[in-house]
Amino acid sequence: MAFSRVPFALVVVTALLGCRTDEGPDPRTPAEMAAPSHLDWRALARDLADDIARGASERGAAGPAVLASVAGGAPAYFRDLLLAELLDRGMRIAETAEAPLRIECRTTSLGVVPILRGARGNPATPPGKILVLCLLAHDGAYIAAAQRSLVAPARPEPPVEGIVIEVTG
Repeated sequence: MAFSRVPFALVVVTALLGCRTDEGPDPRTPAEMAAPSHLDWRALARDLADDIARGASERGAAGPAVLASVAGGAPAYFRDLLLAELLDRGMRIAETAEAPLRIECRTTSLGVVPILRGARGNPATPPGKILVLCLLAHDGAYIAAAQRSLVAPARPEPPVEGIVIEVTG
């Protein structure tokens, strides 16, 4: 009897060790997993910083700039990414709100509509976009603009807790 338990215990322990993962399940919803990643936002910040720095140098706007908070639905870290990229391009960013240049950015969702529960999206319908617009102002007048967009998934409604029964006929 004791010998038959040993192989069974070895099989169970081996199976449990094989199933063990250090990462665990991903707590994000499918829409969150399809949303732009931090790498997408970093690439966007890099492109916008290139355009802003080029626009400032072409228009002779020298001096430090103030980077305002990003309005709209951008992640909180996007402003920091943009700040780092602007500094990499040699722009001086003022710590206080007193500077001759001001950089204002805002995000807007375009064509992002919720998918009704149970309805399937049309594969021919393109996903929405997140438009990011940055404006460079000098002494209160806008002198340059930079814009880019990211692909955004449609936002499905969260599932209802419990059991959903569909009655037809």
